[in-house]
Amino acid sequence: MGGLSFHSFLIACFMPALVALGCVYGIIWLLWRDRIAATELAASRDAAADIPRHAHDRNQTIKGLIALGVMLALFMTPLPREIGGLVIAAVLLSNRKFTSRTMIAAVDWPLLLLIVCLFAVTGVLADTGIPWTGLSALLNAGIGPNGLLVLTPLTLLMSNVIGNVPWVLFVLQIWPNPPEGTLYGLALISSLAGNLMLFGSVSNWIVVERAGALGVRLTTAEYARAGVPFTLLSLAFAVLWLYWIGAMPWLPAVPAP
Repeated sequence: MGGLSFHSFLIACFMPALVALGCVYGIIWLLWRDRIAATELAASRDAAADIPRHAHDRNQTIKGLIALGVMLALFMTPLPREIGGLVIAAVLLSNRKFTSRTMIAAVDWPLLLLIVCLFAVTGVLADTGIPWTGLSALLNAGIGPNGLLVLTPLTLLMSNVIGNVPWVLFVLQIWPNPPEGTLYGLALISSLAGNLMLFGSVSNWIVVERAGALGVRLTTAEYARAGVPFTLLSLAFAVLWLYWIGAMPWLPAVPAP
């Protein structure tokens, strides 16, 4: 929608992502370093023994790294990013060692169906016109989401009410021409805000499902011990970073009457 370039997006998001990664490592180490050292990832040795293990394949690793490098190079060209991604995916699916049926069987189809349904639900809600009326009122009052002091708490709230992916889809459907800096802020802040609670991000659901299959139960309360401090720390840095690079102001200017 905003025609954002790969380079500018990388500049806007790389440093906050790196700091957030350090926050994750530090908080998890502080909270669970004893458990990580003394326990296994599965509920019992029997469950751990059932986990499939594969020997490292050097050739496949090299192919994957080459494919990643080519895809990143394509992202820096005028070729649409979705086309570049599909080209690399087609090349990888033509792998002679792993059949296409085996690779496609590894796709999480229920998750894809969930995301498709999110598009449908948010699209129908946007078509009612009610969200657009509310957004117009906020923008006219000078408290629209194109300022950090409004976008950050609003995204933090909505990412943990309807999820960060539905929230982004929703905003982009009711706000057809957001400023370029707001798009950077929305991408970055929504990604971090969804980590506050267990149900705030689709990626969290995937981890819980995989853990459950191994006999590990991750509760909302236990997740929040790490999720809340990590999210607040990473968001604080991201907000300061977006302001420092000039991507977004603290508050948008009130439009002239």
